[in-house]
Order: sequence, then C-alpha cells, then structure tokens
Amino acid sequence: MGGSSRKEGVAIFMGDKTEMKVKLFPAKVANKGIHSNIETVHPDDRFAVSQLFYNGYKSTTHDYGHTLKNYQLEAKALLKGLYGPFLFDSSYIYKDGNQILSGAFVTLFKGIPLLIYGVTLPEHTNKGLFTQVLAQSMQTLSKKGYKELHLVVAKGNERAKRVYEKIGFREIN
Repeated sequence: MGGSSRKEGVAIFMGDKTEMKVKLFPAKVANKGIHSNIETVHPDDRFAVSQLFYNGYKSTTHDYGHTLKNYQLEAKALLKGLYGPFLFDSSYIYKDGNQILSGAFVTLFKGIPLLIYGVTLPEHTNKGLFTQVLAQSMQTLSKKGYKELHLVVAKGNERAKRVYEKIGFREIN
C-alpha cells in the first residue's frame, strides 16, 4: 500500500493514492429512511462481498489480476479486522436477492472511520446505489458521534474522486 508521512489528517496510505475526508454532521445527509434493499454487512455476506470485489474491480484501475479466490481471502481478512476493526453497523450494502450490487465498507484506522472499500458492479453504476449506501454509512457514523470519514482514492481514478467530491469529500493536503 505504500508508506505514510502526513502531518494533517490520518496519514493513511500515500504513494499513488489521494487521501480525502468529509465532515460528518447529522444534517449533512438527509435521513429519508433506509431503502429496503440496503442493509448492514454481516459476516455471512463474506462470499457475496468477494464476488462484488471480483466483478466490481475487474477491468478497472483496481484490477490487479486477482482471482475470485484472492477476493475470498481479502473479504475474510477485511471482515476479521485486517485493516482495523471492521464496523459492521456502519458498513452498508445494496442487495438484490442474494447478490450485492454496491457496498461501502468502513473500518477504524487510528480511531478514525476509514472507507476502506467502495464498489459497485459495473452494470449498476450511475444509478446512485453507492451514494445511497455511503450516505447511510455517513449517517450512522454521525449518530455514533464520529466527526469525519476518511478514504483514499487511487490517483488517476477521477471518476471515483468526482463521486466523493459530490458527496462532500475534500482532499487533505
């Protein structure tokens, strides 16, 4: 992932990444109730999460040639806390039956919430699914008393960066 040496912010992963954060306020995200297809991540979702990662990252800037088996191991490690405690109650997925179409996966990094993965299946992009699950994560984190949510986005992934900026994320210099 690369080294880190950041004076401002959380000092997450540097190198080919851009760190961003958003301030969380109760009124920042309208609470219109949770959509029936949106739910929190559960440990039993591990295989469906790995399928989301595999199919969601295939042929993107995040495609490193990983197999479904690689993503099964990654999902298991993520949910077991490899990147810090996984916040099951603040990580949301958008499901259609047993298939996850989009997800916002949040861990605690140095005591600050970190959006470690945000992914949508390619055939379901531009439908607002990720915005919905991320908004729900932000609302939950705000209610729990957190003031910020951080993330890192790969340099060159301008599409993702624009989505995050629309939601209110800003680069940390």
